[in-house]
Amino acid sequence: MKVSVITVSYNARATIRDAIESVLSQDYTDIEYIVVDGASRDGTAEIIRQYGDRIDHYVSQPDHGIYDAMNKAVKLATGDLVGFLNADDMFADESCVRRVADAAATTGCEVVLGDVQIVHPEQTGRTIRFYTARGFGRHWIEQGDMPPHPGMYVRRAVFERYGDFDLQFRTSSDFDFVARILYVHNLAYRLLPYTLVKMRHGGRSTALPFGPFRTLRDVYRACQKNRIPVTPLKLASKYVRKLGQFFIQN
Repeated sequence: MKVSVITVSYNARATIRDAIESVLSQDYTDIEYIVVDGASRDGTAEIIRQYGDRIDHYVSQPDHGIYDAMNKAVKLATGDLVGFLNADDMFADESCVRRVADAAATTGCEVVLGDVQIVHPEQTGRTIRFYTARGFGRHWIEQGDMPPHPGMYVRRAVFERYGDFDLQFRTSSDFDFVARILYVHNLAYRLLPYTLVKMRHGGRSTALPFGPFRTLRDVYRACQKNRIPVTPLKLASKYVRKLGQFFIQN
């Protein structure tokens, strides 16, 4: 089973090498590695080119944001499974892709979900939050919540059947996609009791002015689009569960 691992980047010179090397160090051999860079100007492209003979597809051109870059990458993918390891992230260990592929092959599921550790941006051995997929159910999406997207692998045929990332949602197109496939179409998934990805703390949705409010607005709009019964009280209730993620250890 071929697994397409996608890294999208923009001005990620400080972290891109960690992401690339964590993919290249996987003990699973049937990996197609795709890197889509948004025409970085800080030296990111020069680092990526150092690994050129080990990256299957590399594109560097301006885009309309992270989800546009993800859509470009999905169109290049030829793997049975597709997942995203962003430029600030790294796999938790060398067996992560193998575990995902084994789960998909043995269960026939269309989606594999795993946990993500959100770590200190410089001290990556220090966990700030344990973003777990465990306990996930449809009620999460009705609360405007979702399993961690960096810990999600989806059969490529799912994108062909149900569409890619909707660019109208600037900060929450991943939520819209997950709601579409796991709530509206109720696809079969497998939860893995493992941390798949270490993700550096911080991100675009929090860096933008009024970022958390933009995200809530986009999540609410995505729920309306997908006819998901959501209320302000349900949206607020997810934060009670999220508070516990700062105290749970893997």
